[in-house]
Amino acid sequence: NGCASGTIKALAAFRPKQVIYISCNAATLARDLRMLLENAPYTVARLAFFDMFPRTAHFETAIMLQREKR
Repeated sequence: NGCASGTIKALAAFRPKQVIYISCNAATLARDLRMLLENAPYTVARLAFFDMFPRTAHFETAIMLQREKR
């Protein structure tokens, strides 16, 4: 389900120095990151995958975005 579009817009407007996003759904993560990166100056600083459910296709993703200095 990911973040509501209003949440992404609020993050983009607030522009925190870092955003840490944790997701169990790659499709909503990609959608939310695309919206956020289109509306705010962030780069991916770190990315990690966690296999919490062995022998399945499910994994957790943690991504840290860092605000670009402009």
